Amino acid sequence: MIYKVKITVKYSRGVTYGNVAKLIEPYLEKGHTIYMNNFYNSVPLAQYLFENQIMVVCTLSNSFLLMIEVC
Repeated sequence: MIYKVKITVKYSRGVTYGNVAKLIEPYLEKGHTIYMNNFYNSVPLAQYLFENQIMVVCTLSNSFLLMIEVC
């Protein structure tokens, strides 16, 4: 499924984090995989999804790779 929605959920971790977290809410703890581009991904979001049994496949930027090395 591809979702194109116009929502803005404010989380302390950013609008994109909030939007993805809101969209994926019904699918938490069910072992799904989501695909997203580098505009939506971040280390905190990937950790949140992984902790809730959601696998993430995404494009990476150099800054994202540097953050992974630090974690």
